[in-house]
Amino acid sequence: MTRKKHSKRNLSHFLISPSFQLKIASFSLLPGVIIVAIYGLLINGQMKENYEILVSSSPMEDAVKNQLWLELDQFKIQFVAFSFLFLILIFFFGIFLSHRVAGPICKMKKVMEQVRKGDRDARLLFRETEEFSEMATSFNNMMDSLAIEESKIERHTEPNT
Repeated sequence: MTRKKHSKRNLSHFLISPSFQLKIASFSLLPGVIIVAIYGLLINGQMKENYEILVSSSPMEDAVKNQLWLELDQFKIQFVAFSFLFLILIFFFGIFLSHRVAGPICKMKKVMEQVRKGDRDARLLFRETEEFSEMATSFNNMMDSLAIEESKIERHTEPNT
């Protein structure tokens, strides 16, 4: 039971924002579909034309000609199978890349929500190697500046005793 809970938690951590991540994965999949379709049509057209010329002009027996056509059909099936595998890999690569973007955005959203609720000490913490570390540094600097300005205002508005 704990194993099932753990695997669900991992999946939910990987799909931080499913709608966003699926859109990004789909957009990354679109060029792959176009490339596979064009490449498939070109290969199919060229090979079918070449096979027709080869088979019709050669003095082979019908059994050999049928074997050639069978091999062509097998190649087409293999091409389709590898194309689907290629597209699935592109889709998961898109999910992976979108995860790298969605994670920091969700962190920023949470911290901004904390600030909106009044937590002026909320800060963004990212590793320096992450893509959004510069934005996090800017946000933290902005929050530090706001804290300094807020303390100045409080000092000036306190009644002198």
